[in-house]
Amino acid sequence: MNGQAQIDTSLLTMNIYAAEDSMVAVSKRKDWNTYADYMHSVVIEMSGGKEGFIQILESQSEILDSVQPQGQISSERQCPIGERAGCRRGSCGS
Repeated sequence: MNGQAQIDTSLLTMNIYAAEDSMVAVSKRKDWNTYADYMHSVVIEMSGGKEGFIQILESQSEILDSVQPQGQISSERQCPIGERAGCRRGSCGS
């Protein structure tokens, strides 16, 4: 039984990483309808339903686009691609 639990954990981990990659791709495409499908139902409900949630995402995306050029990150130091997930001011050599 212990071996089976480890397999389930590995499968769960793979699925989490796949979902994370999917959400990043969906947000880069600004496919908010699909992005909303990933959200917990309570988040959708508290945002005024799926359409309300999508309107919030569109509004926030427009604000972000207006203050941050496409493809740039907001830290003072541009981190190499492989370091972005773990880069915080001062923790990646900046």
